[in-house]
This record gives sequence, structure tokens and C-alpha cells, in this order.
Amino acid sequence: MARLTVKDKVSLGEFIIRASQDVALRADLLDDKKSTQLLAKYVELPDEKHTIKVYADTKDVTVIVLPTQEDVKGALEKLDNLGMYPDQYRPDSPDYINDKEEPLLALQFRFGEYTFGRCKH
Repeated sequence: MARLTVKDKVSLGEFIIRASQDVALRADLLDDKKSTQLLAKYVELPDEKHTIKVYADTKDVTVIVLPTQEDVKGALEKLDNLGMYPDQYRPDSPDYINDKEEPLLALQFRFGEYTFGRCKH
């Protein structure tokens, strides 16, 4: 699985919230032929052949993405070399967002972070 860089987590979060509530947009996002095109605005794709597959979350099913052998080996090597948990695997902090003054912006950031945060290796 490729590690995707999110261009703007707030905009992505706003889109995810909208797509979760809008029936037509949700259907488009779950369509394998449309999902990459819709999400390319928010993430940097490694190349033109790369695709993003979106699964609908449900309360009765948990989807686990098994990482590649290469990704696990690389993460373990970094851990061994640093002797501590690498900062790159920690969630980003929205230091520029005051969640008390802008709670919606903070929520959108978290949705954007969470959506692709689960995709990182």
C-alpha cells in the first residue's frame, strides 16, 4: 500500500463528512471507477496508475488491511535504528487550529487525518 500525502486535511475532512451524508456522493465515492478521481484533489498520488479503493464502514464488520512485507520490514528497521517510536508514525497535530474557537475546523481536520491516517504504513 502506498503512503499517501494529504494536501489539506481540513478540506478532506469536510469532503468526507459531506460524502458520508450525501447519498449520491457516497455512492460515487464507493464506486471503484470514481473514487480515485474524487480523492485525487485531496491527496498526492504516486503515479497515474495508482488507485484508491473506498470501503463503507459498518458497525458489524471491521476491515483490516494487512501491510506489505516490505512496509513492515522498513518500519521495524527504523524502530531498531532509532531505538524509539518514529515521529513519522505519530498523528499530525493541528497546531494552527484552536479547537475551542473553531470546533468544526478541528473536526474536519480529524476526519481528514483519520481517513488517510489508517492507510499509512
